[in-house]
Amino acid sequence: MRRQSQITSCITGGKYKGQKLELSVDSNVRPTKNRVLQAGFNMLGSRLVWDKVKMLDVCCGSGQWGIEALSRGIKHVTFVDLETDIVEKNLKTIGIDKPDYEVFQKSIIGFNPLDSVDLIVADPPYDEVEIYENILNQSWGKSGTLWLLECRKTTDIIVPKWLEEEKFANYGKSSLTLLRQL
Repeated sequence: MRRQSQITSCITGGKYKGQKLELSVDSNVRPTKNRVLQAGFNMLGSRLVWDKVKMLDVCCGSGQWGIEALSRGIKHVTFVDLETDIVEKNLKTIGIDKPDYEVFQKSIIGFNPLDSVDLIVADPPYDEVEIYENILNQSWGKSGTLWLLECRKTTDIIVPKWLEEEKFANYGKSSLTLLRQL
């Protein structure tokens, strides 16, 4: 089943600020609110040297997190989702260069990035707790890798011992959890 894309949002910062992104209208997909995106980037701000960071955008949907990161100067983003039509369309419409990203239409189970990553952003469907658990049981990062999870604020996620919580905050119905890999 293909996702339909009719809703739009705008990039909130960086060189593509103001550019429109198409978002999915699939009932299982919940686009990230701009204030949650900005809060996430504020959490990450001083913790990363953006032009050296390789990011993995898991359950990327329309690519909001990764495209926002590219707009703010991140070095490279790997987008992963079961459906990639919308993210590929958004990347092409905005005119982002192919060397700055790659897109994988795959399940997260057994997925291995081609390169090590410094930042992992995961924004799966809110009610899919097992997807969060699967994500947190992957060995995608290395010591120091940051993991940013967007969840429903009522979702109870068990964080593995090899990840340490750095920051947590609620934003309306959403929460952001920033973890650092030990």
